[in-house]
Amino acid sequence: MTATAYKAPINPDILRWARESIFVDIEKAAKTASVNTEIYKKWEHGDDFPTISRLRKLSNLFKRPLPIFFMPHIPESPPIPKDFRKPITELEHPLTKDSLMAVRKARWYQSTAGTLINDLGKSFQPIEKYDFTGKSIEQSIEEMRTLDIDTQFLWETNWEALKNWRQYLEDLGIFVFQISMPIDEIRGFSLIRENYPPAIVINSKDSPNGRIFTLFHEYCHILLHEAGICVPEEIESRGDRHNETEQFCNEFAGNFLVPTEPLKKLIKASGHLDTVALIDELARKFVVSNFVILRRLYSLGRIDYRSYQRMFIEFQKRVKTFDSSGGDFYRNKFAEKGNKFISLVVEAESGETITTSKALEYLGIKLKHYNRIVDMLFQ
Repeated sequence: MTATAYKAPINPDILRWARESIFVDIEKAAKTASVNTEIYKKWEHGDDFPTISRLRKLSNLFKRPLPIFFMPHIPESPPIPKDFRKPITELEHPLTKDSLMAVRKARWYQSTAGTLINDLGKSFQPIEKYDFTGKSIEQSIEEMRTLDIDTQFLWETNWEALKNWRQYLEDLGIFVFQISMPIDEIRGFSLIRENYPPAIVINSKDSPNGRIFTLFHEYCHILLHEAGICVPEEIESRGDRHNETEQFCNEFAGNFLVPTEPLKKLIKASGHLDTVALIDELARKFVVSNFVILRRLYSLGRIDYRSYQRMFIEFQKRVKTFDSSGGDFYRNKFAEKGNKFISLVVEAESGETITTSKALEYLGIKLKHYNRIVDMLFQ
């Protein structure tokens, strides 16, 4: 009997768990394994076993490593990050399938990155828990922010700002992924696991300005060592002042993107008497959304809460829906996985730490695309 025809004595409970955890129906699983549904059902009932070659196909489909199917018990999954989306007075509702799948995919990327770092004999940069005690947010950011404000002022578009801010966080050792999720359900989340590098996930359906703010909202969660699933805008639109962690992360993000001293200087130098015109000008200068400037003016006492609420609603009317569909295939791969993750995979493949086929699996591409991905990485 050939190796590919050898029947693998797997744990049928784990096969079923792996399929259900990724919301795949039996018909799709059977089709992937090139068998009919009756044969596949026998595998999940323990009446028969798949061949190694077919098990590999299912392993790729379920995004689970091959050895896991031979374990005696179903492994424990890491808990879902804390759900910060709802007011504390309301019952939390479960995430939908698409959102759970995004969390699942991001965890797989994070696990893959951790494994590759270990296999390459490297170590990831841990993000130490930051002690904000006894300091203002402005003082804390002044200590940690290394990007010169004049460099930020040179950015011309929000897409350029998003690219640079993402690189800024990746240089700190944080993996940043962009995954499509229901925009009214999740804007972003963070992942913190022992022995794995930290990760931030932003919603590819969000506007570039929305993604930028979420990046630093989630960065604050990582600094607090409290991973979370968030909708940063939601806490502002409902006027929820009770969720202290989310409010703090919003304040942190706003201050990081728009530091106090440069903001005060520009306000003083501006000739605008109209607040909306001033906000528009400052948003262009800092390359952020009007919402961020509005928050900062309110926090500095430049506008009262009633004016803040009124202008927040006005700015919401300006928001345009963002369509992330289409675009260049290769650039979409970089957009989702990030330079840091792709560089890690390419380094492992070029050093023969992993096979080319495994690199293709990690990147979600075919062999014909690989050389182009590598070329783009070093452009």
